[in-house]
Amino acid sequence: MSEAPETHCPENGPVSFLNSPPRPLRQNSWHPYHAVTKKICYSYLQVLLIFVPIGIVTGSLQWADEVVFLSNLVAIIPLISWTNLALSQQYASLGQVVDELLKASLGNTIELIVGLIAVKQQQVRMSQSVLLGSTLCYLLLVLGGCLFVAGYDKKKLRFDLTLTSILSSLLMVVSISLIIPTIIAMFSSFNSEANDESDIVLISHTAAVVLFTLLFVFLLFRLRTHTSLFDTVLYPEPPRTVPNQDATPPERYPIFERFRPSIILLVASSCVLICGYYVVGSVNGFCQASGFSKAFTNLVLIPVMGNSTKYLTIIAMCRTNKVELGIRAVISSILRLTLLIAPFLVFLGWTFDLPMSLNFDPFEATVFFISIMVTSGMMHNGETNYFEGLMLMGTYLIATLSFYMRPAAPEKVPFH
Repeated sequence: MSEAPETHCPENGPVSFLNSPPRPLRQNSWHPYHAVTKKICYSYLQVLLIFVPIGIVTGSLQWADEVVFLSNLVAIIPLISWTNLALSQQYASLGQVVDELLKASLGNTIELIVGLIAVKQQQVRMSQSVLLGSTLCYLLLVLGGCLFVAGYDKKKLRFDLTLTSILSSLLMVVSISLIIPTIIAMFSSFNSEANDESDIVLISHTAAVVLFTLLFVFLLFRLRTHTSLFDTVLYPEPPRTVPNQDATPPERYPIFERFRPSIILLVASSCVLICGYYVVGSVNGFCQASGFSKAFTNLVLIPVMGNSTKYLTIIAMCRTNKVELGIRAVISSILRLTLLIAPFLVFLGWTFDLPMSLNFDPFEATVFFISIMVTSGMMHNGETNYFEGLMLMGTYLIATLSFYMRPAAPEKVPFH
């Protein structure tokens, strides 16, 4: 079994991964993330799994909307951690392209499932807000937390400037592509509303095609043409990961890798689908009963609570001197959301004649673009510190307060 990965090494392209076979390297590169995820999955946090049957029962019996919403949203918290654990266990056994697509889709389960259900139920704003809310969490809260916990006892934090600049530039291009339909909707004339709406839908479809194309070109760039550029990020501390690799009995790993992660992934994703259905169906009643605005609920409450274990995993990983890996994880997560989930939802509406476009709420789109600008500015010189992390978290706190005070934009069906 130890020789199998070496026989496939020449097929991976002309780039050599030093003297180690590719499969252990891929395990080691994400070992810190997997180790923290495993600790969370087996922590006391998993007592929240009791809310999975509770949430499903309350939803099926049509209890009060606030009870259905909170119980199912809490149930999603441990389910997401188990989904991430299963994906990280399968990381080394899958092909690289399949692995990236799985992480982009099932790795963002709550955004994908809530987006699908919300679009199906004509709640376009909810789908868009949850997507933007998760992106803002990564940009400001998670990245700020990473910089703070990694650098509060250090003068400087250094990371690879070349790769960060490439990813930041791609992120900027993607953000512009996402908000162009919103800008057109803001400045277009209202004398011919039907034509304006059809133009926005057409531009949204074009932007979705461009984003999907960028996704596959980025995969080609990362996995084939410029693989060595990512090696410095994926394998920052090989001496520390080798003992962990040797400590794992090789004869037990394939069984867990091939069967147990797949079962966990299937069960957890199915439960998230059911719980997400009840979350979307009860969000209006929850907002009326609690007094929270729909903007705050969709942009803050659902993304923060639903992905809390994923955010904590990235931040905890940065504290173990893996700040560069954490920064890449944040940027990669945002790119997966914007390059796959967002255009996929647009294509879904395009295919089944559902009301979905990239015409976001103008205020939410403005906060999103400003956050991209702020984050890119902090990453431009390859150095940072804990104070910049605090600034990012402070910015997220201000944005959260503004979402809480500001009512949600009215639901608008862009086409029929």
